[in-house]
Amino acid sequence: MATPPAPRPKKPGGGVADTLKKLALLAVTSLVTVGLGECGMHVLGIGQPQFHEPDPTFGVAPIAGAEGEFNREGHAHVRITEHGYRGVDHPREKPAGTFRLVVLGDSYTEARQVELEESFSARLEEQLATCPVLDGRPLEVLNFGVAGYGTAQEYLTLRERALAYSPDAVMLAFLTGNDVTDNHPSLRFGQYPYYELRDGELVLNDDFRDSEWFRSRTASGPMALVRRYSRIYQLLNNLRGVSEAREQRGELGLNDAIYSPPASQDWNDAWAVTEALLARMNRELRADGRPFFVVTLSNALQVDPDPAVREAYRTSIGAEDLFYPDHRVAEAGARDGYPVLNLAPPLREHAEREHVYLHGFDNTQMGTGHWNATGHRVASELMARWLCEQLAEPEAEAEPDPQPQPSEEGVDEGGGGAAAEQDEEPEPEHDEDDGR
Repeated sequence: MATPPAPRPKKPGGGVADTLKKLALLAVTSLVTVGLGECGMHVLGIGQPQFHEPDPTFGVAPIAGAEGEFNREGHAHVRITEHGYRGVDHPREKPAGTFRLVVLGDSYTEARQVELEESFSARLEEQLATCPVLDGRPLEVLNFGVAGYGTAQEYLTLRERALAYSPDAVMLAFLTGNDVTDNHPSLRFGQYPYYELRDGELVLNDDFRDSEWFRSRTASGPMALVRRYSRIYQLLNNLRGVSEAREQRGELGLNDAIYSPPASQDWNDAWAVTEALLARMNRELRADGRPFFVVTLSNALQVDPDPAVREAYRTSIGAEDLFYPDHRVAEAGARDGYPVLNLAPPLREHAEREHVYLHGFDNTQMGTGHWNATGHRVASELMARWLCEQLAEPEAEAEPDPQPQPSEEGVDEGGGGAAAEQDEEPEPEHDEDDGR
Protein backbone atom coordinates (compact mmCIF):
# COMPACT_ATOMS: atom_id res chain seq x y z
CA MET A 1 0.00 0.00 0.00
CA ALA A 2 1.50 3.31 -1.05
CA THR A 3 2.31 5.80 1.63
CA PRO A 4 0.51 9.14 1.06
CA PRO A 5 2.82 12.06 0.43
CA ALA A 6 3.58 14.19 3.43
CA PRO A 7 1.85 17.59 3.36
CA ARG A 8 3.99 20.48 2.23
CA PRO A 9 5.09 22.64 5.11
CA LYS A 10 3.48 26.09 5.12
CA LYS A 11 5.76 29.02 4.67
CA PRO A 12 6.22 30.77 7.97
CA GLY A 13 3.93 33.83 8.13
CA GLY A 14 2.56 33.23 4.63
CA GLY A 15 -1.06 33.90 5.67
CA VAL A 16 -0.26 37.28 7.23
CA ALA A 17 1.83 38.32 4.25
CA ASP A 18 -0.98 37.49 1.84
CA THR A 19 -3.43 39.51 3.94
CA LEU A 20 -1.11 42.50 4.01
CA LYS A 21 -0.65 42.33 0.25
CA LYS A 22 -4.41 42.28 -0.28
CA LEU A 23 -4.90 45.21 2.08
CA ALA A 24 -2.16 47.17 0.34
CA LEU A 25 -3.69 46.46 -3.06
CA LEU A 26 -7.11 47.52 -1.76
CA ALA A 27 -5.68 50.74 -0.35
CA VAL A 28 -3.89 51.60 -3.59
CA THR A 29 -6.98 50.78 -5.65
CA SER A 30 -9.15 52.94 -3.37
CA LEU A 31 -6.74 55.85 -3.55
CA VAL A 32 -6.56 55.64 -7.34
CA THR A 33 -10.36 55.42 -7.57
CA VAL A 34 -10.84 58.41 -5.27
CA GLY A 35 -8.16 60.36 -7.14
CA LEU A 36 -9.76 59.65 -10.50
CA GLY A 37 -13.15 60.53 -9.06
CA GLU A 38 -11.85 63.85 -7.71
CA CYS A 39 -10.21 64.71 -11.04
CA GLY A 40 -13.33 63.79 -12.98
CA MET A 41 -15.61 65.81 -10.71
CA HIS A 42 -13.36 68.87 -10.94
CA VAL A 43 -13.17 68.63 -14.74
CA LEU A 44 -16.92 68.09 -15.14
CA GLY A 45 -17.83 70.65 -12.48
CA ILE A 46 -19.73 68.10 -10.37
CA GLY A 47 -20.31 68.84 -6.72
CA GLN A 48 -20.72 72.07 -4.82
CA PRO A 49 -17.51 73.79 -3.73
CA GLN A 50 -17.21 75.16 -0.23
CA PHE A 51 -17.89 78.88 -0.47
CA HIS A 52 -17.50 79.74 3.23
CA GLU A 53 -15.05 78.85 5.97
CA PRO A 54 -14.81 79.59 9.72
CA ASP A 55 -13.55 83.09 10.52
CA PRO A 56 -12.48 84.53 13.90
CA THR A 57 -14.23 87.86 13.31
CA PHE A 58 -17.47 86.89 11.58
CA GLY A 59 -17.93 83.25 12.60
CA VAL A 60 -17.88 82.27 8.92
CA ALA A 61 -16.74 84.23 5.89
CA PRO A 62 -16.59 83.70 2.11
CA ILE A 63 -13.48 82.07 0.69
CA ALA A 64 -11.76 84.44 -1.74
CA GLY A 65 -11.57 82.85 -5.17
CA ALA A 66 -14.05 80.03 -4.47
CA GLU A 67 -16.01 79.20 -7.59
CA GLY A 68 -18.50 76.59 -8.76
CA GLU A 69 -22.11 75.64 -9.36
CA PHE A 70 -24.80 76.11 -6.70
CA ASN A 71 -27.86 73.88 -7.21
CA ARG A 72 -29.24 73.26 -3.75
CA GLU A 73 -31.98 75.82 -4.47
CA GLY A 74 -32.25 77.28 -7.94
CA HIS A 75 -29.12 77.04 -10.04
CA ALA A 76 -26.30 79.50 -10.62
CA HIS A 77 -22.60 79.80 -11.18
CA VAL A 78 -21.10 81.38 -8.07
CA ARG A 79 -17.75 83.10 -7.86
CA ILE A 80 -16.31 84.76 -4.77
CA THR A 81 -14.08 87.70 -5.67
CA GLU A 82 -10.47 88.09 -4.61
CA HIS A 83 -11.71 90.46 -1.90
CA GLY A 84 -14.02 87.82 -0.47
CA TYR A 85 -17.56 88.59 -1.66
CA ARG A 86 -19.83 87.58 -4.53
CA GLY A 87 -19.89 90.07 -7.33
CA VAL A 88 -17.42 91.99 -9.46
CA ASP A 89 -13.91 92.76 -8.24
CA HIS A 90 -13.47 96.43 -7.36
CA PRO A 91 -10.27 98.07 -6.17
CA ARG A 92 -10.43 99.39 -2.63
CA GLU A 93 -9.51 102.84 -3.84
CA LYS A 94 -12.59 104.46 -5.31
CA PRO A 95 -12.12 105.93 -8.80
CA ALA A 96 -12.44 109.70 -8.92
CA GLY A 97 -16.00 110.91 -9.39
CA THR A 98 -17.56 107.46 -8.78
CA PHE A 99 -20.58 107.01 -6.52
CA ARG A 100 -20.37 103.82 -4.46
CA LEU A 101 -23.32 102.12 -2.79
CA VAL A 102 -22.51 99.28 -0.38
CA VAL A 103 -25.22 96.66 0.14
CA LEU A 104 -25.16 94.59 3.35
CA GLY A 105 -27.31 91.53 3.88
CA ASP A 106 -27.58 87.77 4.12
CA SER A 107 -28.30 85.02 1.58
CA TYR A 108 -30.96 87.11 -0.21
CA THR A 109 -28.21 89.63 -0.95
CA GLU A 110 -25.47 87.12 -1.76
CA ALA A 111 -28.13 85.50 -3.99
CA ARG A 112 -26.48 82.20 -4.88
CA GLN A 113 -29.86 80.93 -6.10
CA VAL A 114 -29.75 83.08 -9.24
CA GLU A 115 -27.07 84.15 -11.68
CA LEU A 116 -25.13 87.23 -10.62
CA GLU A 117 -26.67 89.47 -13.28
CA GLU A 118 -30.16 88.48 -12.05
CA SER A 119 -29.51 89.49 -8.43
CA PHE A 120 -31.09 92.67 -7.10
CA SER A 121 -27.71 94.26 -6.34
CA ALA A 122 -26.51 93.80 -9.94
CA ARG A 123 -29.82 95.12 -11.27
CA LEU A 124 -29.60 98.11 -8.92
CA GLU A 125 -26.35 99.16 -10.54
CA GLU A 126 -28.08 99.28 -13.93
CA GLN A 127 -31.25 100.95 -12.71
CA LEU A 128 -29.68 103.59 -10.48
CA ALA A 129 -27.30 104.67 -13.23
CA THR A 130 -30.10 106.80 -14.68
CA CYS A 131 -30.98 108.44 -11.34
CA PRO A 132 -30.97 112.23 -11.98
CA VAL A 133 -29.31 113.04 -8.65
CA LEU A 134 -26.16 111.18 -9.75
CA ASP A 135 -25.92 113.53 -12.75
CA GLY A 136 -24.17 110.94 -14.91
CA ARG A 137 -21.53 109.98 -12.32
CA PRO A 138 -20.20 106.42 -12.65
CA LEU A 139 -21.99 104.11 -10.19
CA GLU A 140 -20.72 101.00 -8.42
CA VAL A 141 -22.93 98.79 -6.23
CA LEU A 142 -20.76 96.61 -3.99
CA ASN A 143 -22.46 93.47 -2.71
CA PHE A 144 -21.26 92.49 0.79
CA GLY A 145 -24.07 90.01 1.43
CA VAL A 146 -23.15 86.69 3.04
CA ALA A 147 -25.46 83.71 3.52
CA GLY A 148 -26.31 83.14 7.16
CA TYR A 149 -25.32 86.60 8.41
CA GLY A 150 -27.40 88.46 10.97
CA THR A 151 -27.37 92.14 11.89
CA ALA A 152 -24.31 91.75 14.15
CA GLN A 153 -22.21 90.18 11.40
CA GLU A 154 -23.47 92.75 8.90
CA TYR A 155 -22.39 95.55 11.24
CA LEU A 156 -18.98 93.90 11.68
CA THR A 157 -18.73 93.56 7.89
CA LEU A 158 -19.44 97.27 7.51
CA ARG A 159 -16.86 98.23 10.10
CA GLU A 160 -14.12 95.72 9.24
CA ARG A 161 -14.47 95.42 5.46
CA ALA A 162 -16.95 97.64 3.63
CA LEU A 163 -15.84 101.07 4.90
CA ALA A 164 -12.39 100.44 3.40
CA TYR A 165 -14.06 100.88 -0.02
CA SER A 166 -15.14 104.46 0.77
CA PRO A 167 -18.88 104.06 0.12
CA ASP A 168 -20.97 107.16 -0.48
CA ALA A 169 -24.08 105.42 0.92
CA VAL A 170 -24.93 102.13 2.62
CA MET A 171 -28.08 100.03 2.28
CA LEU A 172 -28.94 97.17 4.64
CA ALA A 173 -31.22 94.47 3.19
CA PHE A 174 -33.07 93.22 6.28
CA LEU A 175 -34.83 89.85 6.27
CA THR A 176 -37.48 89.92 8.98
CA GLY A 177 -37.81 86.12 8.78
CA ASN A 178 -34.63 85.55 10.77
CA ASP A 179 -32.58 88.74 11.21
CA VAL A 180 -34.25 89.41 14.56
CA THR A 181 -33.75 85.86 15.87
CA ASP A 182 -30.12 86.05 14.70
CA ASN A 183 -29.60 88.70 17.38
CA HIS A 184 -30.21 86.39 20.35
CA PRO A 185 -28.19 83.22 21.05
CA SER A 186 -31.18 81.27 22.37
CA LEU A 187 -33.16 81.95 19.19
CA ARG A 188 -30.38 81.16 16.73
CA PHE A 189 -28.63 77.89 15.97
CA GLY A 190 -24.86 77.85 15.54
CA GLN A 191 -21.71 79.56 16.79
CA TYR A 192 -21.44 83.21 15.76
CA PRO A 193 -20.60 86.64 17.20
CA TYR A 194 -23.53 88.57 18.61
CA TYR A 195 -24.16 91.72 20.60
CA GLU A 196 -25.73 92.11 24.03
CA LEU A 197 -27.20 95.19 25.65
CA ARG A 198 -25.53 95.89 28.98
CA ASP A 199 -26.66 99.01 30.81
CA GLY A 200 -28.01 100.29 27.52
CA GLU A 201 -24.73 99.79 25.63
CA LEU A 202 -24.03 97.28 22.87
CA VAL A 203 -21.28 94.83 23.86
CA LEU A 204 -19.81 92.28 21.44
CA ASN A 205 -19.82 88.64 22.55
CA ASP A 206 -17.31 86.60 20.53
CA ASP A 207 -17.13 83.55 22.78
CA PHE A 208 -17.76 81.37 19.71
CA ARG A 209 -13.99 81.44 19.17
CA ASP A 210 -13.57 79.17 22.19
CA SER A 211 -16.19 76.65 21.08
CA GLU A 212 -15.25 73.10 20.11
CA TRP A 213 -17.06 73.64 16.80
CA PHE A 214 -14.86 76.59 15.86
CA ARG A 215 -11.59 75.12 17.12
CA SER A 216 -12.14 71.84 15.27
CA ARG A 217 -12.85 73.64 11.99
CA THR A 218 -9.96 76.06 12.21
CA ALA A 219 -7.35 73.48 13.18
CA SER A 220 -4.85 72.78 10.44
CA GLY A 221 -4.44 69.24 9.17
CA PRO A 222 -5.61 66.79 6.52
CA MET A 223 -9.30 67.18 7.36
CA ALA A 224 -9.16 70.92 6.76
CA LEU A 225 -7.79 70.28 3.28
CA VAL A 226 -10.47 67.64 2.62
CA ARG A 227 -13.26 70.03 3.63
CA ARG A 228 -11.94 72.80 1.43
CA TYR A 229 -10.83 70.95 -1.69
CA SER A 230 -12.45 67.49 -1.92
CA ARG A 231 -15.37 67.51 -4.35
CA ILE A 232 -16.49 64.07 -3.12
CA TYR A 233 -16.66 65.33 0.47
CA GLN A 234 -18.45 68.49 -0.63
CA LEU A 235 -20.98 66.52 -2.68
CA LEU A 236 -21.78 64.19 0.24
CA ASN A 237 -21.96 67.19 2.57
CA ASN A 238 -24.33 68.97 0.19
CA LEU A 239 -26.58 65.90 -0.10
CA ARG A 240 -26.69 65.63 3.68
CA GLY A 241 -27.66 69.30 3.99
CA VAL A 242 -30.46 68.93 1.43
CA SER A 243 -31.74 65.79 3.15
CA GLU A 244 -31.76 67.46 6.56
CA ALA A 245 -33.54 70.52 5.18
CA ARG A 246 -36.26 68.41 3.54
CA GLU A 247 -36.88 66.49 6.75
CA GLN A 248 -37.71 69.73 8.55
CA ARG A 249 -41.25 71.12 8.40
CA GLY A 250 -41.85 74.53 6.88
CA GLU A 251 -39.48 77.28 5.80
CA LEU A 252 -35.82 76.92 6.60
CA GLY A 253 -34.64 79.62 8.97
CA LEU A 254 -37.99 81.29 9.59
CA ASN A 255 -40.01 81.61 12.77
CA ASP A 256 -43.77 81.99 13.18
CA ALA A 257 -43.30 84.19 16.26
CA ILE A 258 -41.84 87.02 14.18
CA TYR A 259 -45.33 88.01 13.02
CA SER A 260 -46.56 88.92 16.52
CA PRO A 261 -45.36 91.20 19.31
CA PRO A 262 -42.70 89.60 21.56
CA ALA A 263 -44.11 86.93 23.87
CA SER A 264 -40.95 86.28 25.91
CA GLN A 265 -37.96 88.12 27.35
CA ASP A 266 -35.68 86.52 24.75
CA TRP A 267 -37.78 88.01 21.95
CA ASN A 268 -37.88 91.40 23.67
CA ASP A 269 -34.10 91.32 23.98
CA ALA A 270 -33.67 90.22 20.34
CA TRP A 271 -35.74 93.14 19.09
CA ALA A 272 -33.94 95.58 21.42
CA VAL A 273 -30.51 94.50 20.15
CA THR A 274 -31.71 94.62 16.54
CA GLU A 275 -33.00 98.16 16.85
CA ALA A 276 -29.89 99.27 18.77
CA LEU A 277 -27.60 97.88 16.03
CA LEU A 278 -29.55 99.64 13.27
CA ALA A 279 -29.42 102.89 15.24
CA ARG A 280 -25.67 102.53 15.79
CA MET A 281 -25.00 101.91 12.10
CA ASN A 282 -27.02 104.99 11.22
CA ARG A 283 -25.24 107.21 13.77
CA GLU A 284 -21.76 106.13 12.70
CA LEU A 285 -22.47 106.47 8.99
CA ARG A 286 -24.24 109.82 9.28
CA ALA A 287 -21.34 111.13 11.37
CA ASP A 288 -19.13 110.51 8.32
CA GLY A 289 -21.66 112.07 5.94
CA ARG A 290 -22.89 108.76 4.54
CA PRO A 291 -26.65 108.13 4.33
CA PHE A 292 -27.91 104.82 5.70
CA PHE A 293 -30.94 103.08 4.21
CA VAL A 294 -32.79 100.01 5.43
CA VAL A 295 -34.92 97.87 3.13
CA THR A 296 -37.01 95.08 4.65
CA LEU A 297 -37.32 92.15 2.26
CA SER A 298 -40.11 89.58 2.04
CA ASN A 299 -40.74 86.14 3.48
CA ALA A 300 -42.41 83.76 1.05
CA LEU A 301 -45.80 83.53 2.75
CA GLN A 302 -46.09 87.30 3.10
CA VAL A 303 -46.18 87.58 -0.69
CA ASP A 304 -47.87 84.36 -1.78
CA PRO A 305 -50.08 85.21 -4.78
CA ASP A 306 -53.03 83.31 -3.28
CA PRO A 307 -54.86 85.35 -0.58
CA ALA A 308 -56.40 82.14 0.79
CA VAL A 309 -52.95 80.67 1.46
CA ARG A 310 -51.83 83.82 3.27
CA GLU A 311 -55.02 83.99 5.32
CA ALA A 312 -54.85 80.32 6.28
CA TYR A 313 -51.31 80.77 7.51
CA ARG A 314 -52.09 83.98 9.40
CA THR A 315 -55.01 82.29 11.14
CA SER A 316 -52.97 79.18 11.96
CA ILE A 317 -50.33 81.18 13.86
CA GLY A 318 -52.80 83.59 15.47
CA ALA A 319 -51.17 86.73 14.03
CA GLU A 320 -53.12 89.91 13.42
CA ASP A 321 -50.90 91.04 10.56
CA LEU A 322 -48.14 89.30 8.58
CA PHE A 323 -46.43 92.68 8.25
CA TYR A 324 -45.84 93.21 11.99
CA PRO A 325 -42.01 92.97 11.76
CA ASP A 326 -41.88 95.22 8.70
CA HIS A 327 -43.93 97.91 10.41
CA ARG A 328 -41.81 97.65 13.55
CA VAL A 329 -38.56 98.22 11.65
CA ALA A 330 -40.15 101.21 9.89
CA GLU A 331 -41.20 102.65 13.25
CA ALA A 332 -37.65 102.20 14.56
CA GLY A 333 -36.30 104.05 11.53
CA ALA A 334 -38.73 106.94 12.00
CA ARG A 335 -37.71 107.15 15.67
CA ASP A 336 -33.94 106.83 15.16
CA GLY A 337 -33.54 108.82 11.95
CA TYR A 338 -32.99 106.43 9.04
CA PRO A 339 -35.39 105.83 6.14
CA VAL A 340 -36.97 102.39 5.73
CA LEU A 341 -38.58 100.82 2.68
CA ASN A 342 -40.95 97.91 3.40
CA LEU A 343 -40.88 95.77 0.26
CA ALA A 344 -43.32 93.06 1.32
CA PRO A 345 -46.58 95.06 0.84
CA PRO A 346 -45.91 96.15 -2.78
CA LEU A 347 -44.38 92.76 -3.61
CA ARG A 348 -47.55 91.08 -2.37
CA GLU A 349 -49.67 93.37 -4.54
CA HIS A 350 -47.53 92.54 -7.56
CA ALA A 351 -47.60 88.77 -6.92
CA GLU A 352 -51.38 88.76 -6.50
CA ARG A 353 -52.05 91.03 -9.49
CA GLU A 354 -49.73 89.15 -11.86
CA HIS A 355 -50.34 85.69 -10.37
CA VAL A 356 -46.63 85.00 -10.01
CA TYR A 357 -44.45 83.44 -7.36
CA LEU A 358 -41.59 85.69 -6.30
CA HIS A 359 -40.07 82.95 -4.14
CA GLY A 360 -39.21 79.38 -5.09
CA PHE A 361 -37.67 77.35 -7.89
CA ASP A 362 -38.42 74.37 -10.08
CA ASN A 363 -35.99 72.22 -8.10
CA THR A 364 -37.52 73.14 -4.73
CA GLN A 365 -41.10 74.36 -4.34
CA MET A 366 -42.70 77.49 -5.71
CA GLY A 367 -43.84 79.88 -3.00
CA THR A 368 -41.06 78.91 -0.58
CA GLY A 369 -37.45 79.81 0.07
CA HIS A 370 -35.51 82.66 -1.51
CA TRP A 371 -36.41 85.11 -4.25
CA ASN A 372 -36.28 83.72 -7.77
CA ALA A 373 -35.22 85.85 -10.73
CA THR A 374 -38.64 87.52 -10.89
CA GLY A 375 -38.50 88.35 -7.19
CA HIS A 376 -35.08 89.95 -7.60
CA ARG A 377 -36.21 91.93 -10.63
CA VAL A 378 -39.37 93.35 -9.09
CA ALA A 379 -37.61 94.08 -5.80
CA SER A 380 -34.77 95.90 -7.55
CA GLU A 381 -37.23 98.12 -9.43
CA LEU A 382 -38.85 99.15 -6.17
CA MET A 383 -35.51 99.71 -4.46
CA ALA A 384 -34.08 101.76 -7.31
CA ARG A 385 -36.98 104.22 -7.48
CA TRP A 386 -37.03 104.64 -3.71
CA LEU A 387 -33.26 105.02 -3.37
CA CYS A 388 -33.18 107.62 -6.12
CA GLU A 389 -35.78 109.65 -4.23
CA GLN A 390 -33.84 109.27 -0.97
CA LEU A 391 -30.52 110.27 -2.52
CA ALA A 392 -32.11 113.45 -3.79
CA GLU A 393 -32.58 114.54 -0.17
CA PRO A 394 -29.86 112.72 1.78
CA GLU A 395 -30.07 114.97 4.80
CA ALA A 396 -33.86 114.91 5.07
CA GLU A 397 -35.17 113.62 8.37
CA ALA A 398 -36.63 110.13 8.06
CA GLU A 399 -40.40 110.02 7.75
CA PRO A 400 -42.78 107.22 6.78
CA ASP A 401 -42.32 106.79 3.04
CA PRO A 402 -45.03 106.04 0.50
CA GLN A 403 -44.45 102.57 -0.90
CA PRO A 404 -43.51 102.62 -4.60
CA GLN A 405 -45.42 100.34 -6.93
CA PRO A 406 -43.76 97.75 -9.18
CA SER A 407 -44.16 97.80 -12.92
CA GLU A 408 -47.02 95.90 -14.50
CA GLU A 409 -44.58 93.56 -16.25
CA GLY A 410 -44.22 90.14 -14.65
CA VAL A 411 -43.24 86.65 -15.72
CA ASP A 412 -43.94 83.55 -13.65
CA GLU A 413 -40.80 81.58 -12.73
CA GLY A 414 -42.52 78.22 -12.64
CA GLY A 415 -45.56 76.20 -11.73
CA GLY A 416 -47.82 76.35 -8.73
CA GLY A 417 -47.65 74.66 -5.39
CA ALA A 418 -48.99 75.44 -1.96
CA ALA A 419 -46.71 77.51 0.24
CA ALA A 420 -45.21 75.64 3.14
CA GLU A 421 -45.74 76.57 6.76
CA GLN A 422 -42.99 78.64 8.33
CA ASP A 423 -41.44 77.17 11.44
CA GLU A 424 -38.19 77.91 13.18
CA GLU A 425 -35.75 75.34 11.91
CA PRO A 426 -32.29 74.59 13.25
CA GLU A 427 -29.53 75.18 10.78
CA PRO A 428 -28.16 71.85 9.47
CA GLU A 429 -24.82 70.96 11.01
CA HIS A 430 -22.95 70.76 7.71
CA ASP A 431 -19.83 72.78 7.08
CA GLU A 432 -21.16 75.01 4.34
CA ASP A 433 -23.50 77.56 5.93
CA ASP A 434 -26.58 77.91 3.76
CA GLY A 435 -28.64 79.88 6.25
CA ARG A 436 -30.31 83.06 5.21
